[in-house]
This record gives sequence, C-alpha cells and structure tokens, in this order.
Amino acid sequence: MIDDKQIKDNKIFVGFSGGADSTALLLLLDEKYHDHLTAVHFHHGIRKDDANKDLKHCKEFCAVRKIPFLSYHLNIPQNKKTGESVEQAARRLRLQKWKKILPEDGLVALAHNSDDVLENYFLRLARGSNATGLCGLRKNAQICAVRIIRPLLETSRAEIEHFLNSKNISWRTDKSNFDTIYKRNAVRHQLIPLLKEIFGNTTGIYKSIKNLTLDADYIQQEAEKLLKGLNSLEKWKAIHPALMPRVLCLWYTKETGDYYSFTGDTIKRILKELKKDINGHIKITVSDNMTLLLDPNGLSIFNKKIPLLPSPIKWNWKQSSKLKINSKLTLKAYLTKKRPTISELRTPQSCWLDTAWIPETLTVRTRKNGDKMTCFGNITKKIKNIFIEKKIPITKRDSVPLILDDKNILWLTGIQRSNNAIVTKKTTEFLLIQFDE
Repeated sequence: MIDDKQIKDNKIFVGFSGGADSTALLLLLDEKYHDHLTAVHFHHGIRKDDANKDLKHCKEFCAVRKIPFLSYHLNIPQNKKTGESVEQAARRLRLQKWKKILPEDGLVALAHNSDDVLENYFLRLARGSNATGLCGLRKNAQICAVRIIRPLLETSRAEIEHFLNSKNISWRTDKSNFDTIYKRNAVRHQLIPLLKEIFGNTTGIYKSIKNLTLDADYIQQEAEKLLKGLNSLEKWKAIHPALMPRVLCLWYTKETGDYYSFTGDTIKRILKELKKDINGHIKITVSDNMTLLLDPNGLSIFNKKIPLLPSPIKWNWKQSSKLKINSKLTLKAYLTKKRPTISELRTPQSCWLDTAWIPETLTVRTRKNGDKMTCFGNITKKIKNIFIEKKIPITKRDSVPLILDDKNILWLTGIQRSNNAIVTKKTTEFLLIQFDE
C-alpha cells in the first residue's frame, strides 16, 4: 500500500472525515504505522448538526484506538472568496492549514479511491480541463511544501466498504452524497452506471486516464525546464499555449510560496496581451486579491506584499557589522585597509566607501517621493528615473533599501552607488558594504 521508505523518518497525517474511505485508510495505516500516525479532521462549518456529529464520531474513534487526533474549524461560509465555489474554498483552506501544521517530516495521507479518479475525470472534462486537470489525482503529489500520498487510489469504493463490513466497522455517511442536484453525485449515481450499461465496464476509460497521466507528466517536465530560464518578456512570449497554465502555476508558487490555479479566462487574457508590443505597464486582474503586471521586464505580481521597512533604520555599522532588514535581506559592513581592485569596485552587490567621509551611523530606508542622488560625473538624478533606466520592475522598487549618510544617498542597494564618499588614491581606510539576499 505504501512504500516503507516513504514512512521512514516521516510522520503521517491522515485526513479523517469519518466517511468510509478515510476510515479504511486510517485503520490500514494504523495496523502498520501506529507510531507515525496522527488523524486530522476538518470541520467545514457547512453541515451544522451533522458536521458536529462527524467531529464527535472521529474523536471517539481515535480515542478508542489511541490514535493522536487533531481537529480544525475552517468556517468556509465566512472565508469563501468572491467567485469561489464551496469546494474550491474548502480545498484552499485545507491546504493553508496543512502548510501550517505539517512538520518538515510530515506527509498528508488522503483517502481518494479509484471511483474518485473516474468521477474527477468527468467533472474536469465537462469543465474544459487540460490533461493535467483530467488526471489530477496522483498517488504521490506535492502542492507547495505539502507532500501528499493517496494509498487507496487503485482501490474501489465497493472494496473499501466490503473491508469495513468484514470488520464490523461503522462509518459516517454524508446524506448530501445522494442528492443528484450536485454534479459529482449526478456523475456517480447516473452517468457512470449508464456508461457501464453501454460499454459493459469502464476499463477503457481508466486506460485513457493512465495515458493522459503520461502526457501530463511530460508536459509538466517541459514547463519546469522553461521556468528556470524565465527571465525576460521575450521568454514569456515564446511559451506555447499548452505550457502556459503549468508555467503560470509553477511561477506563482516560486514567487509567493503559495498555490493558485489560474482560470482559462485569465490564461487567455495573458496570451492575448503577450502578442502585443509592450512598452508600458498592462495590469491583468486575476481576482479581488491579485493583479498581475505585464511590462517590458516580463510578468510580475502587482499587489504582492513586499517586505517594506516600517521606518528608517539607524545603523551604527562600527558597533554592529550586520543589519538584518527582513527575512530576505541582510547588510554586512567590513572595515579594511586593503585597497579594492577595479572589478571589486564595480560589483553591484558591493559598495566601497572612503571612511573619512562616512559617519558612524548610517540610515537605511526605502525611497520617498522626490528622492535624488548625485551620480558619477556629479549628475543629479531622481531615484525614480534611475529605476526606470535600470529596468527595475515597479513592483520591486519599494523593496530596494537606500543607504544614506547624514543627508545624501550613498547606495541604491545592489543597483547603483552615488558619487559621495568615493574611493580615491588618497583613501587609506575602506568601508565595504555588501548584501545577502
């Protein structure tokens, strides 16, 4: 069912709803991996008394078997975003919670079975999904940092219920599972029985799903290759439409550490805009919470939360040689009498200064309206114009630290230094400032 190598040095967190599938999975895992096991129940806040009874049942079930048990209230009605279905909101909130509670050595075990694979296929087919969507349920998967295993994916629902009945194990039944007003239930109780009546079985459909899985895996590998070199507008323009949905998802996860499934309409809009000559900035609204920005540098997230400095920082570089600005950026100061080479002076990640002109306390802050800097040749330029010249995306300009002496900007970190406190032949002591990102 599960390769023991997967479990070695890992803990298993089982999604336990109390239904037949998750009950069988929890029992099977408990037989062999009891010491690695924790059951996790999500109360979605949408079935009132029945949901409370599910929680009580799951808690008691685990208490009898001495299985560690955790439960979380997700309250979907209050946390559902505009345009989200209940199912989409539940999936998003569960993923967020898994990310928070999973330790580094944690695996999530979900109880999807072979019937779910078939139902999912037809639901996604009707929605217009690509190959990846049509065969979205995998034995092993990773979404963001959440590692998922599905040990029952080749086991049918009938086999699961037979197993539980043979052990006289009861389970909770969601009454809404029989209401064919819901599309999944209509597929389960009407469409699939009809297909079996027409074709005799669904063996051929399962074979098609396996072949689609091979196709999807290959396309995904190509998308991952593209992501590594995606550093210009020209690279974005060259992406084939079949690869764009995968590249977008991978790119978004890389940029934010989160997962987002872009709609077909959003992907069409991006592909349409990429065909144009792009000289300025094009905003593409994805949702109430996200806007993408397309400009000559490529694609970026316009309203991504940037780790700004809450206020100017006073840095006594003699007392403390390191200044941690945020979780991603640290400045380091080195006092030396060793003269830098010309190539060292030109390194963007470093700024060499003559200490004779540097106060003991420097100021570190982000840009302000009207900021100017004296550049080489004693030319004064607005910081805004320097950013434009250097093609710094508008989304990143407010996250660039500026280093100042008493009144002058000395360095736009990692971009350009000023003409103040420059190193000359007469300089005898040097201050080297570097940043780690």
